Amino acid sequence: MKRLVIALLTVAWSGMAWAQRTLTTLTPSTTSRSTLTTAWYLPYFNSASGGNLTTIGEGEDLWLRDESQITNKFVTSGDSAFMRGGSEDDLVIYINAQMTGRIFSVGNGGDDWYDDGENFANNNTWIIGQDDPLLSSVTGKSVDRSNVRQRVDDNAVSIFIRASTSDTDPEKNMGSYTFEEGNYYGGSGRFAGVIQYANNVEIKGASFKGGAFDSEALDEGTIVSGTAPVGLWVGNLKGALMISNDTDNVNDNFEAGDFTSDGTATGGGTYSQGSPLNGGAGLYATTIAGGTTIHGGTFIGSQEIGNNLRTLEYTDFDTIDAYVSAFGGAGAQLESAGTVTIHDGDFIGGDAGIVTVGGPNATAASVGGAGLYIHSSGTTKISGGTYEAGRSGSATIVAGGYYLFDEDGTVTEASPSDENGQATAYGASGILLNGNGATTISNVTATASSGASARSSSDAQAYGGSGITAIDTALTIESGTFTGADGGNATGEGNVIAIGGSGVYSSGGDLTIKGGEFYAGAGGTINGTADDGNIGIMVLDGSLNISEAVTDTLIEGDIAFGNTAAETLAITGGTITGDILKWGAGKATVRVSTNANYSGSFVQTEGAVSVELSNSEEAKFFSDVAIVNSAMSFDKATGFQGEEKVVTKEGSSFVLYGTNSTLTFNQLSLELSENSEIDAGYGQITTVGGNLEMMDNSTISFSTNFLTKNAGSLTVGGDLILTNRGSKIVAGGIADTTEGSYQVASSANVILASESFTNTLRDVVKADFGWLTQLDSADTNGGITVNWKYKSISDSEKLMDLDPRLLSLIDNSITNSTSEKFYDLNSLGEASGTENINYAAGQLPDIADSAFQVQQGIADQLASRSTDFRIMNGFASSRKPFTPSGVAGPDAASKQDGAPEKDLQGWIRGYGSLGDRDKDGAFSDYDSDTWGTIVGLDKSFGNLLVGVAGGYARTHIDASQTYKTDTDTKHGSVYSSIGFERLYFDASANYAWLDTDEENSTTRGSIDATSMSGYIGGGMVFKFKDRFAITPAASFLASHYDQDSYTRKNDLLGQMKVDSYDEDSYLSSLGVNIASVHHIDIFSKGFAFSPELRMHWLHEFNDDLDDGSFTLQGQDFPLFVRSRDENSFRFGLGLDLWHWRYQNTKFEFDYDGMFSDNYTQHMFSGKIGIQF
Repeated sequence: MKRLVIALLTVAWSGMAWAQRTLTTLTPSTTSRSTLTTAWYLPYFNSASGGNLTTIGEGEDLWLRDESQITNKFVTSGDSAFMRGGSEDDLVIYINAQMTGRIFSVGNGGDDWYDDGENFANNNTWIIGQDDPLLSSVTGKSVDRSNVRQRVDDNAVSIFIRASTSDTDPEKNMGSYTFEEGNYYGGSGRFAGVIQYANNVEIKGASFKGGAFDSEALDEGTIVSGTAPVGLWVGNLKGALMISNDTDNVNDNFEAGDFTSDGTATGGGTYSQGSPLNGGAGLYATTIAGGTTIHGGTFIGSQEIGNNLRTLEYTDFDTIDAYVSAFGGAGAQLESAGTVTIHDGDFIGGDAGIVTVGGPNATAASVGGAGLYIHSSGTTKISGGTYEAGRSGSATIVAGGYYLFDEDGTVTEASPSDENGQATAYGASGILLNGNGATTISNVTATASSGASARSSSDAQAYGGSGITAIDTALTIESGTFTGADGGNATGEGNVIAIGGSGVYSSGGDLTIKGGEFYAGAGGTINGTADDGNIGIMVLDGSLNISEAVTDTLIEGDIAFGNTAAETLAITGGTITGDILKWGAGKATVRVSTNANYSGSFVQTEGAVSVELSNSEEAKFFSDVAIVNSAMSFDKATGFQGEEKVVTKEGSSFVLYGTNSTLTFNQLSLELSENSEIDAGYGQITTVGGNLEMMDNSTISFSTNFLTKNAGSLTVGGDLILTNRGSKIVAGGIADTTEGSYQVASSANVILASESFTNTLRDVVKADFGWLTQLDSADTNGGITVNWKYKSISDSEKLMDLDPRLLSLIDNSITNSTSEKFYDLNSLGEASGTENINYAAGQLPDIADSAFQVQQGIADQLASRSTDFRIMNGFASSRKPFTPSGVAGPDAASKQDGAPEKDLQGWIRGYGSLGDRDKDGAFSDYDSDTWGTIVGLDKSFGNLLVGVAGGYARTHIDASQTYKTDTDTKHGSVYSSIGFERLYFDASANYAWLDTDEENSTTRGSIDATSMSGYIGGGMVFKFKDRFAITPAASFLASHYDQDSYTRKNDLLGQMKVDSYDEDSYLSSLGVNIASVHHIDIFSKGFAFSPELRMHWLHEFNDDLDDGSFTLQGQDFPLFVRSRDENSFRFGLGLDLWHWRYQNTKFEFDYDGMFSDNYTQHMFSGKIGIQF
């Protein structure tokens, strides 16, 4: 829960920052014709000349300068039949005058003309200022829409228009324009249309598409930056902007130009460098005094179509603050657009790019475009349409950093780093509202995009987008479908977030929901681990009111409500499938109704919650409440009706976490309904001026920490009524003394009897202060007080095997122990506590059994070496027809070339085992592990092998709170093997020294011991068709364990003199080994291997081990020893592996699993053999 709260707060504030950072006011870009000269102004056309201009040459531009009445047609010669640009560039017309009437038309007939004489701009007035044409902006390419003569980018017409910003005469500078039809396309890096300083603008059937923007066109060595051209830019209107006002024609299309980002941004000598390369909006409207109305149309933000935007900062400063982004453009972006009304339309955000940036303190950001973005102080009403967010790309911070320059200007890399960066790949919103006036939304479909991949050594954020994001906006939703998206994949070591998006996310404004469906996105992954998600609605620092007044409301997910100041959370209708999460230091006034369909959890982690009730039944809204270090109260709302009490839902649960949580009922009685529970923990429950009645089988419980003196409490201002069947007050905790008292409830009057039923105090009050205590008495003096006393361990059935004299000594020790020691033992609980005492006072550790297991493991390793010798020499035969020379056949080489026989071999074998023994009576279960190494050297004499070996092993036994031991074993061995035609025999002897440390919560000791063993085994080989061999095998291992006497230090009993102890084990094995006769070659790799399968039955002849003993205060007592398993089964797999080029070295790998009724062991071993 804590992680979710931190993540949500991060999303909130970072979301606001990104909205302000990435969607700022956009102004039309200037022309890129940096080499414009007066020669480009010809031919010069003036009203005095009159007539038609019949030809415009290729590569020439036209400049209209003076105010004129223009009715002439502009035509071109040639087969294009349209104004045509040059082969190298577009035709550009600069208009820098006021033109009234029809600007121009194209064609009146003929094959080479428009059939209907369509107009570029019809029946309107263009108001053009007197600015320098170099400051002109793009209005785009006018494209022939006939089927046979579509214009393309390399010979299209662009119109640059700039209205005067200095001439403010409204009569002169404000005209009205209507676009009834036409397709307008921007040239490379240019807007399709720009309208500025007009009155009313109406789009009835035209289409605008911005030109493409390619970052590669920028000069190498500069910072890549820029924004793709929008489809239509409209600004500074005195009147209104209306789109698709003709309901019969809603074919208006607005599409921003795509942008490509394959460049590398570099720069030198600057501290802070940015490389934003972002998409433009399909429609960008700003400063619309008369408001904006959209009846329909398609609005598409530009998409980043490159795949490798990368910046590498060159600088001579010590740190870098580089910012790189590749955002998708919004479908439509409305800035200060007045009153906004949208009836319909398709709004599609553009996809973001892939961003990689090098250097510390860098920011890499890739966020898809919103379907619709509005930042306007006027009221907004959206009553239809679909809104789809663009996809986010990936954002990565890589090692780059700061660089130094040599005197000759060359770059020398210095300390590349990727620390302290932030990679951001957020999902985008279907609708994004930022700082708007009152906004109402209905009948829309808004879909977010998922987070992508964010990677950084520091911060990485890839949370999913929300269907609607509203920042500092009062928002009312009446109907529609709003879908949050999944989180992405975030990898980093700092603030790493990938939570899922919500159906609606609101920050800094009130949210009212009267209908609609809201779907949560799933959490993504943070460093490979799933993050939080499932947030249907999220509100930060604003009120939330869900009333279901218009249509049905479905919230598929949680409601997250965070506030730092006083806010209201009202839920009086709708269906909520998830939980309600409240955090933040501010107070939340909560109003609820049982009309809402809700059965999830209410989780409060910070601040205060005041539930204002208008009647006693409304509290049944809550079924599962968690109060975490915070305060919840139930209060009477103005106009409260009915009996002044709170009635909880049947079977409901209230849980208080931490020491500072409170649950208060102000001037209201509490009726804790049937089967309901309040778990106060260390918190406080209070009814101020009211009664508390516990209904059938209801429970109130408390916890107490007697060391820290933290305790839960119940304070009842009126009567505490305990007259119903099965009602209970439960006090729990761990006492630190053998006797005491605790007041669990304060009340003026405790009522135990009614006309229909009578409880006794013992029936109602239950107390558990640890397994070493018992309830002594309870009274009702000023409430309810319970008294406890010591419970003798002699009463425990789990300690019946211990000598009564020992139990008496232990009882005496416990009752006289310090409060800390009593608390420690009492806190173990009866199961662990009795196991602890059983061991401390009555058991030896399982080190004898462990020593036998180690001896068995050593014998197995030595036998495995002998088996290896026989396998390499044809199993039980001295013939070696199927093996190579060297380690895989010690004398094969000598028989071929007369060289000395290689019969001396060293080997190293490592092994490890994992054991698991079940609980057996008073003996606890335990896990064990052994890890060891054996080094050996042997010599072969024909079919006889003789060798010596030595090694070390460490064994750890963990019996949880019962005991732990660590044993170090050093050992030395001799071994031998002899093989005949079909028969073999193995033998070995081993001696070991053992040092063991034992401990538990009350016991410590150090044990010295020795062990020895003798092993003999044999088998007979049966070969089948020279393919595989079956070897029935039998063995016998006799082991002896001898333990010195030692002193066991026991906190309960003092110094225990443990007597010396010895024991024997006699283990037989009977089974079969199956192995391949030939080695198996992998010719392509040069490897060969021989597999083996082993199955054996093991029987222990001395499974019932003798007990030990100790002396205490001059008296002898037994120490019990766990019996060994009588029968077990072992299954093994072996593999010999060598390479033909390195025949003097061979590897061996083995697995052996041993299984019995109470014990399981898995042993893994490996060996390296080297031929000398």
